[in-house]
Amino acid sequence: MQDYLSQWEYLQNPRKFEDIDNTNLNIHIDFLTIYRDEQYNIKMEITVSDITPKEEQKLKRLSTLIFKHNYKLNKVYCHYKQTERFYDYYLGKYIFTYNVSEYIHNHSTYNKSRYIDWFLNNVKYSSNKNLFCQYSEYHNNKLIKRYDRTVNKNIGQNARLALDHITISCPGTNFKKFTLQYVNDSFQPKWSNSVAIEYHYKPSEDEREKIHSILNFILGRKLIKVGTTTLDYNNNIVDERSISPEEGFDVKYICDLPEKSIILPLIVKPNKPELIIRKLSSIINNYLSLDEDLTSTLNLYNQSLISNPNLEIIVLDASIESFAQSMGFAGTAKIRIYSFIYSRGIGTKDGDIINLGDVEDNLRNIRNNVTHGVIIKDKNHLYLSNLAYRVLYGRILCTFLKVNKYYDLTTGKIRNIEESIDKDEYEKISNIMKKHKYDNSRKFYMDLFHIIKNIQL
Repeated sequence: MQDYLSQWEYLQNPRKFEDIDNTNLNIHIDFLTIYRDEQYNIKMEITVSDITPKEEQKLKRLSTLIFKHNYKLNKVYCHYKQTERFYDYYLGKYIFTYNVSEYIHNHSTYNKSRYIDWFLNNVKYSSNKNLFCQYSEYHNNKLIKRYDRTVNKNIGQNARLALDHITISCPGTNFKKFTLQYVNDSFQPKWSNSVAIEYHYKPSEDEREKIHSILNFILGRKLIKVGTTTLDYNNNIVDERSISPEEGFDVKYICDLPEKSIILPLIVKPNKPELIIRKLSSIINNYLSLDEDLTSTLNLYNQSLISNPNLEIIVLDASIESFAQSMGFAGTAKIRIYSFIYSRGIGTKDGDIINLGDVEDNLRNIRNNVTHGVIIKDKNHLYLSNLAYRVLYGRILCTFLKVNKYYDLTTGKIRNIEESIDKDEYEKISNIMKKHKYDNSRKFYMDLFHIIKNIQL
């Protein structure tokens, strides 16, 4: 298998073009530069000379720029930002700056056969990197993937091995298999690990969205899409698409957040490739085979991964309510949610009263306070409550995925799916965290995860 990572630059370095005449503008362009800013948004600068007022207006109204360079077609979807005029030495020069939503670099018009989607915000910590449990061999910087752990004894002195990918078979899908793989450091920003999803055959858009959504849940991170490489049947590149992150994202902040997965520690715990692949395959294929449409609820859940911590519990509650509605449960929000959760085998019932657990039953009170504008002065309590509500959502989804255990983010324990968070353990962790007053959620979570990793409860 060829190494496509070297073909696609993530726009790590600016792409520069000179003396462009073949455009849909009919205006000679002296220089054109496309690059990413610090938040990974794509920008474009067009330098022109001695333009007329009519041409200036045309440049300001520009929404799609199409130009050819070295026999390859480039298409840029953009909107005007500002103009900079140069005088004296640069007399008559104008630089028009644009925000770019998507940049397409076409290589050919051959039929599209496969996709590789590229994302920022991959798993960072060594304990979870066991997920990538298959070897790649590098021969003189050329990549050859290996789908088993057998080491080739004849690889030579110029070869090296790396555990950097995992391939999952998905029978019954258009794409048949996909490979989740690391991105080389030279093709990603220094402040974020990156990951690629390579579909072995052409997927539908619905399938791509489902794989993206379930991987967000599994990894406990919001994967931020930044591009796609499309290949033909002969593995030649058809086009490369670079896209800006969704508007309003503080990308650096998001990529600096800790992982919040209730399932990934279970997947990588055995540290045996065959078991890791089997577990991940089971979870993903169970999700793909569901009759229920969980798109809305998972989209809300994945949004909660990057929500302001003061609103996080509201978004999580909305995702559970959306889940209950999609399953046909009615009544007030609390009745709908509690009835749905109980139907999944979570909680107990005393007459008409449903109890989810000592910790869990208090979460909606906190959610209601936040919703009605009550300021939660104890940030430690809010942050830990957000985690507990995230665990509750994860347990519900796991019943659909046929996973019978979960990783408790609040205490670091692995529990049976029907087992609630232990109140005594929860309060012990809470008391330890109270020794320091936190006003930064990332610092709180990083310290918490360090404590629960080492403490013996």
